[in-house]
Amino acid sequence: GKRVDVQIALPGDRWIVVDSKTIFNHYAHYFNAQDPKEKAAFLAEHVKDVKKTIKDLSAKKYYKKFQAEGDKVQPDYTLMFVYPESALLAAVEADPDILNEAWKNNIALVSATSLMSTLKMVSKLWDIDKQHEYMEDFKEDILKLVEKFNDFLVNFAKAENAVANAADAVKVARGHIDGNRGAFLPVAQRIVDIYEVPLTKDNARLLKRMNYDYTGHKSKNAPAAKELTGQEPPKGLFE
Repeated sequence: GKRVDVQIALPGDRWIVVDSKTIFNHYAHYFNAQDPKEKAAFLAEHVKDVKKTIKDLSAKKYYKKFQAEGDKVQPDYTLMFVYPESALLAAVEADPDILNEAWKNNIALVSATSLMSTLKMVSKLWDIDKQHEYMEDFKEDILKLVEKFNDFLVNFAKAENAVANAADAVKVARGHIDGNRGAFLPVAQRIVDIYEVPLTKDNARLLKRMNYDYTGHKSKNAPAAKELTGQEPPKGLFE
């Protein structure tokens, strides 16, 4: 089957496969031996044991079994955890090429120290993945905000354009009111200079705020109506 000792989850629904190997009888003899020749012989056998274990583990092809069933295994090799760590160090010191040999067989040799480093790296990968997810969500919020700003800016520009057009229309209209001698206000003032039609106080204040020089009262230097027409103005004309 594809049962393994440990599976380490990675971001992206991937896994690292770990197979634990406690070795080895020859290493124990090597460790306890006192005679140098015996130690050398046991060490040589220990190296053979490690290489054989590498071959046997490689033949299981865990990653291919996982991938055949749809599981994603990354990278495409198995971590071979060797305990005790001194057993791995002794084998590597005796035959440094053992690491390359393991790698060629899709096996990475790890001890307690290197496995912890691997786990820390995996933890960092998860942190980075979470940050990436957060940034993706943040990116969506930013894009939505920019879209809303674009809509606001276009609508504001339309409103500003409408206000500008209205302002131009108001300017033209005001020119008809007080722009020159033929405008409404000068003509009205000449009329009220003869036939006074005062505005209410509230209306007079409103026109003053809008800079209209008109109250419905006669101007100070206005001639009497009789002087202009030769007769009294009709009563109740603008009442």
